[in-house]
Amino acid sequence: MEQFEDNLVRILLVAATISFIFAITGDGEDGITAFVEPFVIILIIVLNGMVAIWQEANAENALEALMQMQAPTAMVMRDGKLSEIAAVELVPGDLVKVEGGDCVPADLRIVVIKSVAL
Repeated sequence: MEQFEDNLVRILLVAATISFIFAITGDGEDGITAFVEPFVIILIIVLNGMVAIWQEANAENALEALMQMQAPTAMVMRDGKLSEIAAVELVPGDLVKVEGGDCVPADLRIVVIKSVAL
């Protein structure tokens, strides 16, 4: 339904409605040819919506894939072992090892600093 909120689509819907009213009342062309124009406009609107939905789904899939590729990880000390886990799995109380160049995966409290270079 989001695809039909565009102003151009609304204008096309109004044009199709007016054209359909003219076809029913008999003003203009006779027979089935009078209904061709409103049906073509409706077909264009439906095809436009389908293409927009397809493009949006592809964009969402691509964005999800990029987010998975860039998912931050953290080196965490758990049960006396250092292991790499997804940053979203961090919980309060985890000990996180951060080295130079690492992305800080969450709000952290610094417990030990081995060296600082200025």
